[in-house]
Formats: sequence, C-alpha cells, structure tokens
Amino acid sequence: MMLEQLKLDRKTQEMVKDALEYSGMNLADFIQQACRIYARTLIAKCRKRQETDLTTILTATLLNDAAYRTHPGRAEELTRRTIFAMMKHNNELAPDNDHRWCITQSAIVVLTGSRSKYVGNVLQKCQQMIDEHNQKYDLNWYSNRKGASRDIRNEIDLVKLVPDGLGASQICKN
Repeated sequence: MMLEQLKLDRKTQEMVKDALEYSGMNLADFIQQACRIYARTLIAKCRKRQETDLTTILTATLLNDAAYRTHPGRAEELTRRTIFAMMKHNNELAPDNDHRWCITQSAIVVLTGSRSKYVGNVLQKCQQMIDEHNQKYDLNWYSNRKGASRDIRNEIDLVKLVPDGLGASQICKN
C-alpha cells in the first residue's frame, strides 16, 4: 500500500509522512495503530456521554471544571441552559427591550465558550421556540448591539440564572 492511495489532502499526507518517519513503522502498521487509537477514543467518548447525566451537574462545574471541558455533551447542555437563562432574563428580569437580549448563536457562544458548530446543532432543534421568543419582544441580531459598555456576560449570569440543569432539562430535547 502506498500513502498516495489513501487520497489524503496535501497537509494530512505530509503529516502522516512525517509521523511514519518518526515512528519507524510501515504504513500498514501505522494505519492499524491509528484506527485502533481513533476507535478507542470514539468509544470512550460515547461511553462517557452515556454514563454521565450532565443535567445533574451544576452549571458552575460545567463551565469551570477541566474534567468537563472536553465532555462530548457539554456544549449541548450548556447551550440548553443558556437558552433557558436568556429567556428567563428577558421574561423576568429585563424591564424593556433595552435590557433584553436576542437569542442568537453568537450570544450563546460568548456565554458558554462553546464552538459555534456545536451550538448551531442544538439551535436547529429548537429554532421555532427561539424565533417565537425573539418575536415576542421584537428582538433581532441588531438588538444585541448595545455598545462597547455593555457585555452580555455582565448581564446574563448562567450560574445565577440556571444553577443546575433542572429548569433547562427539557429545552431543545429531541
């Protein structure tokens, strides 16, 4: 087998070529080892996701504990909690639209520190609910442009608004 037969992009092919050189392995052994390691990693992540009910973990822990930073369900759980927190803030704490925040992917990314891709996956599941909430207050992406003096992280505190996953547990579940 030749490395070119794998039809890798140029950057990956160079990386594999360098790794083969460093390892001293032949290509077949290298591919077997790589498959074994990748399969083990995916299975471990899957088990971790199945074995840990993140709805029972405190929000502060999910946000700050390094043990959860790479958990495969963290972004999804934090996104649900953030949607719940933003709705709670808009419905109960904000006296008018100057204090309300439109629920958007970018706002959730800022509040959770999660990657846009993972936040977007959750938002797709509950877009209708989010649209209805934003329309209720006539909010749009422009509503979140409140000037340099206002930072959403200073106004929406996930830990205070959603200390645990109980209130948000049914948000965007499909």
